[in-house]
Amino acid sequence: MLFNAYNGVLPALVPNVAQTLHQSFPFTLQIVAIAPFAWGISGLVLAPLADVFGDRIFIALETTLMGVFSVGGAFTSNYIIFIVMRLAGGICGGVAAPTVQAYILKHWDAEEQVRILSYASAGFRLGSLIAIPLLLYSSVFLDGRWLLLYIWRSISVCWIIVYP
Repeated sequence: MLFNAYNGVLPALVPNVAQTLHQSFPFTLQIVAIAPFAWGISGLVLAPLADVFGDRIFIALETTLMGVFSVGGAFTSNYIIFIVMRLAGGICGGVAAPTVQAYILKHWDAEEQVRILSYASAGFRLGSLIAIPLLLYSSVFLDGRWLLLYIWRSISVCWIIVYP
């Protein structure tokens, strides 16, 4: 849910981001689109590393780094650093979903896998239905950068749950 909220909120804040980066709206929109591109490729390439380092450690590392890169990108005024942060955050976010699914498949029996994967998929979709409108409504009162800090705080809570 948090990953979907992260990628769903930022495009709506593109005018504010463009103004902060002193770039045009179309150029900034292309920069924001880098993360989903990296997201799609990184799962195929980097997810097998979870077998080497361990699923729980890898999930905790991915979510932590994604939060760090989202906050770093939110508080920069340099578009080169913003591109690097979006790309790195997309890579970390893209590796998380296959790693979580692999963890579920390794540690639960077949009957439980279906239920758990259904909950995980539903949570991802609820990010679109609940978190994005809620965060965008909050952007009326808060700067968009602070919303990314809220997402990072939520990711930190997930990290504490995954890796006690």
